Amino acid sequence: MRRLLLLVIVCLGFGVSVAPSGAVALPANPWTGTWLAGDGALITLTQTGTQISGTSPCPGMTSGVTLTGTASADGATASFTYGSTVCTGTGGTFTGTLSPDGRTVQGTGVTQFGTGFSFGWTYQGGGTEPRVAPVPACAGGPWSGRWGDPARPVTLVQSGATVSGTYALNAGGRPDGTLIGTVSGATLRGTWREPSGSGTSTYTLAADGRSYSGEDRDRNGVVTGSGVAAFLGCPAPAPDLTSVIPAPQTVTNGPTTIVAPGRISLRSLKRSKCVLVKVATKRPARILVSIFSGRRSIRLFGQKLVVFPSAPARRQVCITVPFRARTFDVRTPLRVALGYTAGARRQRSGPKPRPVIRPISLVP
Repeated sequence: MRRLLLLVIVCLGFGVSVAPSGAVALPANPWTGTWLAGDGALITLTQTGTQISGTSPCPGMTSGVTLTGTASADGATASFTYGSTVCTGTGGTFTGTLSPDGRTVQGTGVTQFGTGFSFGWTYQGGGTEPRVAPVPACAGGPWSGRWGDPARPVTLVQSGATVSGTYALNAGGRPDGTLIGTVSGATLRGTWREPSGSGTSTYTLAADGRSYSGEDRDRNGVVTGSGVAAFLGCPAPAPDLTSVIPAPQTVTNGPTTIVAPGRISLRSLKRSKCVLVKVATKRPARILVSIFSGRRSIRLFGQKLVVFPSAPARRQVCITVPFRARTFDVRTPLRVALGYTAGARRQRSGPKPRPVIRPISLVP
C-alpha cells in the first residue's frame, strides 16, 4: 500500500510461535529489572531498545558474569552471550522467552564446553511497571477495534491469534483494502491487499493497548508507510442476519428482484443462523437465490427456491449459514446470484435466463 494504514501521518494478517489468546503487549524494555534464577542467583539486566546488558554473580566471588543480549522486535525473546570472563571457562550462549505478562523467563543455552542447559527466571522488580496485560477494550482481544484516522479508520477484529481487518483508501469511502495476520506476543505480522497491489505489515501494540506502531512494505520489500495508529473505539455491533439486511443491494433479473446484503460482517456470520433475503416478482415464476464463494472453484454457501404461482408477490426467505463460514476471512469472494424461470412449473427443456450475480463484501 502507498501509506501506512497506520494513519497519523494503517492493514494487518499475520506465523511463528503464537501467544495464548488474550496475551498482549509487554511493557517497554521488558528485560530491564532484577531476575531470580532457579539456583537463587539474582541477574540484573538493563534494556535499551533491542540491546540488553547485565551481570550475574559467581558463587563465592566478588566479580560476576557479564551478559550481553539482543531482544526481538516485540521484546518477547532475547539471545544472550556471557562474555570472556566468567566463573569458569570462557563463555557461552543462551536464549530466553518472556511470558505474556513479562514476569517469567524460560530458555535454553549451550556452555563454552558445548553442554546444553535450561533455565528459568522470575521477575523481582526494578523494571517498567505495570507488568500486566492490558484488558482488551473490545470483544475478541486487544487488537480488536477501530484505529488511526477517523475519516478512514482501520477496523481490526481479533479471534484467538488471528486478526482480520479492512480499511478505506479514501476518506469516507467503502473498505477497499484488507489485512490478515497473526499475533505473536505484542507483535502483529501479516499481509495487506488493495486494488493497486499487496505487501506485508509488522505492527507492535503499545503496553497500554491504546495504540500500535509499525510499518508497511510492498511486495518488493520497500517501506510504503510507517507511524502510529491510535485506538478510536470498538467496531460497530454485528447485526443479526436473520432480521437485518446490512448494506442492502437490489438485484433484478427480468420480472424478478431480490434485496440481499451488500456487505456482511464475519462476526455476524458466526452468530447468525441464516442470511435474510427479500424476494419479489411481477409475474409467476420459480426463483432460485444462491449465495456462493470462490471464483474458479465455486463453493455453494446456500440457496433457496421460491415458487410464486401468482403475481405480483413478495416473500422473505432466510438462507442457512453453513458451518464452514466460520473459516471465512475478509478476502473470501462471496457473491449472490438471482436465477429464475417463468411460470410456477419446473422448466425441463429450452433456454433459461442467465442468472444475475452480484458481489457481497465481507468485513470484520
